[in-house]
Amino acid sequence: MKKLLGLLLGAASMFSLAACSNKETLKVLNWGDYINEEVVEKFEKENNCNVKIILSESNEDMYLNIKNQKSKYDIAVPSDYMISKLQHDGLLNKIDKSKLTNYSEGMFRESLQTLINTDGAEYKDYFIPYFWGSLGIMYNKQKAGVEEAVKANGFKCLFDKSVLPSGTTRGMYDCARDAFAACEAYLGYSLNTTNDEELKACRDLLKANKYEGRGGDDLKGKVALGNLDIALVYSGDYFDQRYKFIQDEDDPDTKFGLYAPTEKNNVFYDGLVIPTTSEKVDLAHKFIDFFLDTDNSFENTDYVGYSATIEAVYQQYVELANDTSNPEDYEYYSALMAIDAYDPSKITGGEVYKFISNDFDSTLERYYADSK
Repeated sequence: MKKLLGLLLGAASMFSLAACSNKETLKVLNWGDYINEEVVEKFEKENNCNVKIILSESNEDMYLNIKNQKSKYDIAVPSDYMISKLQHDGLLNKIDKSKLTNYSEGMFRESLQTLINTDGAEYKDYFIPYFWGSLGIMYNKQKAGVEEAVKANGFKCLFDKSVLPSGTTRGMYDCARDAFAACEAYLGYSLNTTNDEELKACRDLLKANKYEGRGGDDLKGKVALGNLDIALVYSGDYFDQRYKFIQDEDDPDTKFGLYAPTEKNNVFYDGLVIPTTSEKVDLAHKFIDFFLDTDNSFENTDYVGYSATIEAVYQQYVELANDTSNPEDYEYYSALMAIDAYDPSKITGGEVYKFISNDFDSTLERYYADSK
C-alpha cells in the first residue's frame, strides 16, 4: 500500500540513473507502472549498479524492440504468447536456474504452474513468472444500470449496445490480440482460433462497433474518473486505480468496479526473460533472483496490483485478509481478496494465448487494422 510514495521515489530514481554513468547499467524493458522502484533501488544498492527502465506499450512493440535491437536489453517482461514467439525466433537466453538462489521447485502457485506446464511447456525454461491476471470489464458505478448490465452480459456489452443503458460510453483496448479475444469469448470461439471465418466474424463485429475510447493504460483512468462508462482492461488496471483512490482517501468502491467473466476469458502470465541482446547476463540473473525473494516480491506485488505468482507471497495476502488485529490492513486486504478477479485461478474458463505463427500474427494485425 505504498503506491504513490513509490511513484515519487521512482521518479527520483529514474533521474539519478541518468546522472550516474560510471556504474554498470542493467536495461529493463517493461510495462508502465509495473515495478516497485523502491525495490529496484534496493537492488541497485546491493549490487552497486544502475537499473534503467525502458517502457513498452504492447507485447508486439516489445518484440520489435528486441528483434530490431533498438537497445541492448538485459531483461524484458513479455506475456506468455510473446515469450513463446521470442523463444521460437531465437531471441531469448535460457534461464540458468543454478544462478537463482531464491528459486525452488514448487514455489509458484499450483494453478499457475499447471497453466505453464500445459500451455508453456516449450518455453518454460526461458522465463520466470512475474505476475498473472485476466481480462475484465471495468465499469462506472455512478451511471445507473451499468453495473447490472455488465454483470449480466459480460463481454457482450462491448459488442451489443442494446444491453446497456442509453448513452453508455465504451472503451476498447487498442491491441489486436486482446480486442479479438474479447470478441472470441463473446462469440464462443477459442481465444487461439485460426479459423479464418471466425477471425473475419470478429473483425466484422469490431468494425460494426464504434468506441468512444481506444487506448491502453489510459482507459482505466478514464473509467475511474467517469469519463468512460465501461472499458476492456487487464485486471491489474482496475487494482491500480483502486490503490490510487485509497491513497487519495477516496472510496473506489462507490466509483467503479471490475467484472471478469469466469466461464470464458483470457488468463495470462507475464515473465522475466533475458533477451539475447543482453550484455549483462549475470547481473540479469541477479535481478531475477532478487525479485524471487519473498519479502521483495511482496513489496513489489503490493505496489503493482496484479496477483502474486509465488505461493508464499499469496499466503501473506491471505493472512492479512484474515488478521483483524490491524483494522486498517484488515479492511484493505479483506476487501481486495474478496474480489474474484484478484485471483486468476477463479477464472474457471480461462484460456492462455498461444503463439501460433508469424504468419498468423500478420493476419491478425491486418484484420484488426481493417476493423478500425
